[in-house]
Amino acid sequence: MVEKIKILETELEKATDYREKIELLYQLSVIYKGIDIHQALSYSVEASVLAKGNNDLIEYARHRILYVEICLGQGNYEELFEILEEVDVILEKQTNIELIYRVTFCRASIYKNLFYYEKSYKLFSESLEIAEKLDNKKMQKKSLGGLAAVFYGLKEFDKAIVYCSKGLEVVETRELEASLHNNIASCYFEIRSYEKALKHLLVALKIKRDLNQHLAVTTTLINLIDVCIATHQLSEAEAYLTELIQIAKVINTVKTNLRTAEKVIRLTIAKDPSRLPFSELEEMLKLAKNFDDKETLKIVFKATYDVYKMSGNFERALYYFEELKKIEEQAKIAETKSKIEGTKLLSQIEIIKKDAEIEHLKNVEIKNAYEEIQASLRYAKRIQIASLSTLTEFKSPFYNGFRGFSPKDIVSGDFYFGFVNDQVSFIAVADCTGHGVPGALLSMLGSSLLRQIIFLNDDSTCGFYLDELHRQIRNVLQQQDPNSPSDGMDIALIKIDFNKMKLEYAGANRPLLGIKKGELFEIKPDKFSIGGIYSSHDLNFKNNIVEIEPLDRFYIYSDGVTDQFGGEKNKKFGSVRLKDFFLNTIKDEGGISSQGTKLFNLLNAWMGNNSQTDDITMIGFEIR
Repeated sequence: MVEKIKILETELEKATDYREKIELLYQLSVIYKGIDIHQALSYSVEASVLAKGNNDLIEYARHRILYVEICLGQGNYEELFEILEEVDVILEKQTNIELIYRVTFCRASIYKNLFYYEKSYKLFSESLEIAEKLDNKKMQKKSLGGLAAVFYGLKEFDKAIVYCSKGLEVVETRELEASLHNNIASCYFEIRSYEKALKHLLVALKIKRDLNQHLAVTTTLINLIDVCIATHQLSEAEAYLTELIQIAKVINTVKTNLRTAEKVIRLTIAKDPSRLPFSELEEMLKLAKNFDDKETLKIVFKATYDVYKMSGNFERALYYFEELKKIEEQAKIAETKSKIEGTKLLSQIEIIKKDAEIEHLKNVEIKNAYEEIQASLRYAKRIQIASLSTLTEFKSPFYNGFRGFSPKDIVSGDFYFGFVNDQVSFIAVADCTGHGVPGALLSMLGSSLLRQIIFLNDDSTCGFYLDELHRQIRNVLQQQDPNSPSDGMDIALIKIDFNKMKLEYAGANRPLLGIKKGELFEIKPDKFSIGGIYSSHDLNFKNNIVEIEPLDRFYIYSDGVTDQFGGEKNKKFGSVRLKDFFLNTIKDEGGISSQGTKLFNLLNAWMGNNSQTDDITMIGFEIR
């Protein structure tokens, strides 16, 4: 491995051709990924800069994805999400299925590390579908390993072992084989089948040592230390710990150093319970400060709790017990299990809904029940429409525009809101968790609460309204209780003061698009939702202010617009295509109302024979 690195670095120094140089940088990043993360990132960034300078967007995207892959598990996930969003924009213009797979897998891995198992399960499943279409065994293995990791996190170890075993059947590289053996061992360790765990770990360790993968070796050494401590093989545990410490000094990442420090503490206590390693504990806690990988912090806090409990310092033990519980509550294991099963059930229900298949149902009672449900849903739709803002509530002499509302099912999880008070107007579009009946119930609650909040505080800011909506949704749904529903909503809210000619905007995961003097701009939202058990009780939404003048245009919309699949290549409509449409049609006859009609005609044409992906809602308006 060292010799190969020297050869590649020598070739890199001599390289003058762009293609040759960028490929060498990629190979070096991949090799260093398992040896020295800092050097791997350095080469990856250098390649990204080079690709961007040559306007090679696909190569730039490839290296940005590699940067994310190198950083997985090291925390700082907000930055990684931003990089993946940047790559999404590129892939909307230039399709590359392999890179789409990698983006999907990276997102799934991040959500898994953040304990959002429902999203992680869905994305790993999507990545597996892509891998199977490509008939790529390596990708299939990775996705199966990801699904196994989700079930490991849910403590369903039997299912995790099944997925890992499936991965071993399709594995094509020794590196992936080692990873799967390691994952299977972790499952056996959790069910206290230590002999089987040790067997798989030793296979994984041999392969990783042969491949000289320092970073990967640390994971196996950590697991081996746990097994040896559990089986009282302390001299073997000490030997593995010595090797781990040496490698950790070379790698020098926060996560590896924290895991190593925790093993030092565990082994010290195992050897002599009377000697409590407080100095090592304090060093570990300093290192953990501001680190955001929850799985690692869970391990750190558990060790800290155990040490303080053994010392009799119950006040400190209680503090870290509560910190540990906060992380465990965020995982929401029981609820997520039901959501994963619910995802499968919803798919089955959607199939039953189709009229063509209803005709083939032999059971007359099911047919009648279905028809009764549909009639009830149609009546529920009338109630929901009545609860939404009327055209009169949107009317203002100061602007004109369009409003589009297209539920995926009979009732919708989206809602729109409009209210005019003298020379101040309020406009909102919200996208609630799910669609159909559950989404509709939440949309009616959200619409009602937002209306009440604005009526009682009509001189406040959009940021305040969203702060208050978040607080009230959490109170109504009792989301302080970790066993409560984790539902919430994304929303864009606008307030326009025509006396001051100013527009305020605050957003929860929904942006504001605007056009001024022929130039399109976007104000990005805050990256958290209204409501949900994972959010704190109090949030602070940013209040953005835009000076307005006649002919300025603004648009807010739910993600059903950009997420709609269609077109010749069955891709998402995407934000890039939406922005291009607005710019290309700004001067069309008929003004902004005609623009709205053309957009929804375009979406219908784009959809073709596909079913509608999600609820679709959009509001656009032009200042007079």
